[in-house]
Amino acid sequence: MSDSYTLVVLSQVPYAGSAARASLDLALAFAVFGQAPKILFQGMGTWQLRDDQTPAGRKSLRKIIDSMPLYDVETVYVCESDLEAAGLHPSMLPAHAQCIDDDAAQKLRASARHIVSL
Repeated sequence: MSDSYTLVVLSQVPYAGSAARASLDLALAFAVFGQAPKILFQGMGTWQLRDDQTPAGRKSLRKIIDSMPLYDVETVYVCESDLEAAGLHPSMLPAHAQCIDDDAAQKLRASARHIVSL
């Protein structure tokens, strides 16, 4: 993995505040300005990937995540252990999501030039 990327780590539960949405907006801003960020969902952030979200009065975070390939974010990464801990199945993920083990997640972090986590 190249060392010229920013890793945006999404670890916040959806809709419990503004951090999850702000992290997604930041990742898209990096992408729009040609920075080619890598996105890692971990911990409670894996809940943002559920396809059955029904936020009251808010835009679905999953719809934003589904639009990421339009911004040249072709792959988002998800920690397998966190996915399992949340009781989610890989079939619930967007097509551009890739499950990675803890070692691969650590390598993703170690190779990043910058890591942003809100």
